[in-house]
Amino acid sequence: MDTFEYLKSIDFGTFLDFPTAFPSRDQPLVKIQEDGRIFLYGELRKRLAEKQSDYCARISPDGRYVALYPQRSPNVHFNMSGSSARNERLLKFLQEKEIQLPAVYTMEWFEQEQAWVGCCEELPEPDLATIRKNVKKASKGRAR
Repeated sequence: MDTFEYLKSIDFGTFLDFPTAFPSRDQPLVKIQEDGRIFLYGELRKRLAEKQSDYCARISPDGRYVALYPQRSPNVHFNMSGSSARNERLLKFLQEKEIQLPAVYTMEWFEQEQAWVGCCEELPEPDLATIRKNVKKASKGRAR
């Protein structure tokens, strides 16, 4: 079959643009090291130069998600190198959840929450059925 003959029958109007490439060095990341230090990379690290060095940092109960809130009362300070002080309690929490370190969270700005929110892609997807079941049990226990 002649390739060019085949191309005549294709509707090029249905083609999609390639997604805009995000240079890997600009990808906003949070990395939690084996010693409990938290590092910012990409866009988040650039913000350090703009004086955004304090965040309210939160983590989901399963350790899969982190959120950095620039407007809430801060609990983490990052220096110009992009690192924070060692956080023993966070380190212990991650170890108890058996999360392999370093844990890397790919961050995105989440307008609804007014926060940088990220997921650790290396962790398995949460079992939503189990989570719903546990939430129902907890709410029934509180109703008593």
